[in-house]
Amino acid sequence: MFRQREKSNVAYPPPNQSDPLERQVVLALKAERERQGISANALAQQIGVSRAAITHIEADRSRPTLWLVIRIAQGLGLSLKFGRKRKSDPDIELGE
Repeated sequence: MFRQREKSNVAYPPPNQSDPLERQVVLALKAERERQGISANALAQQIGVSRAAITHIEADRSRPTLWLVIRIAQGLGLSLKFGRKRKSDPDIELGE
């Protein structure tokens, strides 16, 4: 017998809408890719995903998994650091 899942108090954006913080991270990764002069195709080949995966995420047509965000950051030679300035204000930093 299946049990009904309890509703969570965490609000997730619908699958077709990115969260503002998620979008901020994606745009920061895109800016860094462009700054380094790496094409979406070259990055995709380096991290083992399709070019479409990169371009769809950057154009906000699909939402990245955490795994993919980490792989993109690694492909760009970056690390992700998560912290908080205040309880309601998460802080994500991209660094080399």
